[in-house]
Amino acid sequence: MQIFIRGVYWVALNIVAMWLAVMIVPGVRAPHALDIVWAGVVLSLVNMWIAPILRIITCPLRLLTFGLFSLVVNMVIFLFAAWLSRKLGASIVVASLWAAFFAAVVISIVTTVGERAAPGRRKKRN
Repeated sequence: MQIFIRGVYWVALNIVAMWLAVMIVPGVRAPHALDIVWAGVVLSLVNMWIAPILRIITCPLRLLTFGLFSLVVNMVIFLFAAWLSRKLGASIVVASLWAAFFAAVVISIVTTVGERAAPGRRKKRN
């Protein structure tokens, strides 16, 4: 049951992150709220299945750049999720690579903050 609750939490968090990216970043547009929800669900699935593989493959580059290449990986993940959402019926539009980059930064910040506040997260003891 706790795994289900955490899964629903992560999907909701990705939906909120996608909504904030659409609201804040000028080059990312979605005409309907349902498109944002659908893109958030697709982003959750991409983060669950494809992102770990990409992160393992790009580990040497992330080590060489002291983690800065993670921003590029997040941008690619966001672009792939937006493309897949469009193929599945959502009408989310990403105007440029810079828009995708800044949307990925917004989504990374939101999910990092959400990860810290996740239900059932164990607190570190000193």
